Amino acid sequence: MRLYDEGINGSAYNWQRGLCDALAALTSENRGSVVWGHAYCNALQAHGHLYEWSQGHIHFDSGQSWYEPSGWVVRLLGESLQPVVLGHRVQCPTLQVKMRGGKAEEEVNTPAPVACASRDQAGRTLVLKEVNIRGGPVEASIDLGDVKVTALQAVTMASRHLAGEDTPARPDAISPRRQAVADPASRMTYTFPPVSFTVLRYFQGPGGHADGLLGNPQPASQEATP
Repeated sequence: MRLYDEGINGSAYNWQRGLCDALAALTSENRGSVVWGHAYCNALQAHGHLYEWSQGHIHFDSGQSWYEPSGWVVRLLGESLQPVVLGHRVQCPTLQVKMRGGKAEEEVNTPAPVACASRDQAGRTLVLKEVNIRGGPVEASIDLGDVKVTALQAVTMASRHLAGEDTPARPDAISPRRQAVADPASRMTYTFPPVSFTVLRYFQGPGGHADGLLGNPQPASQEATP
């Protein structure tokens, strides 16, 4: 039996909602044998108007429309989706957080960061998605085994303001930032910003060995220290 989540609700559209959506997506993707997919609510909302739930991923007024942080996250998740989920290993300290269920509140330990690895069918593109919920940067040692990486693109959303939103005056205040990573390698150190969602896209050219990278012998792994 496989499950499909018909709607993830968050009663918000700010950066905190975006991080929670990213965590839900990575957790589901890592359990792909059970979870087939999920959808996010709601798509549209008139800015400044609340009809039932204030959780529209895309806001609009009489003159424009724009993505809110949660909407950017959902769009980035869609852009980075790959059909083959890879085995991987994350070694890092846990983070103690407060979790509220109803009126009760309890402290739980959770991994930080949380990661997921996947690839395309051809074995030429590997995507590593990572959520860092710590208030400080995380320096990670990433080991993909014997890989010939020809290019690496990083797409990052980050903000220390969990309640941060995008507005008509600043529609891209919290939005993806894209950059090419210099000197990419299969074994490298990468620093994930505080309170961030990052997508790393590894590319292989004709000289790469896709089977060695994306086959069974060496699953992707990641070690991180705060």
